[in-house]
Amino acid sequence: MITIARNTTYDHFRKNKWVKLIPFLKEHEELDFTYAPESWLLDNEQNREFYEMLGQLKYEYREAIVLTKLEGFSVKEAASILNWNEKKVENAVLRGVKKLSAQLGGEEDER
Repeated sequence: MITIARNTTYDHFRKNKWVKLIPFLKEHEELDFTYAPESWLLDNEQNREFYEMLGQLKYEYREAIVLTKLEGFSVKEAASILNWNEKKVENAVLRGVKKLSAQLGGEEDER
């Protein structure tokens, strides 16, 4: 039941993107924050492809990546949420990122 609620929440926030806010700092006044329809379509297509590939990963990889990389939880917090140990979360993230990287045809993230 929790998985359904979590996935529904993820879908909601993925579909209802937040509006970009323009900062009020002096150093940001020269930045261009216009959002052209072409770039919006390209961003949406790339996001769609990414989430499709993410959905094809094993459950463990997908959950670990979503919590740590997309939701910003620490490994310790993700381990607590998933009732796993921290090493399992770390391994799942590393393996999942490696699989995603191979599917996307790119290099693995160095972070």
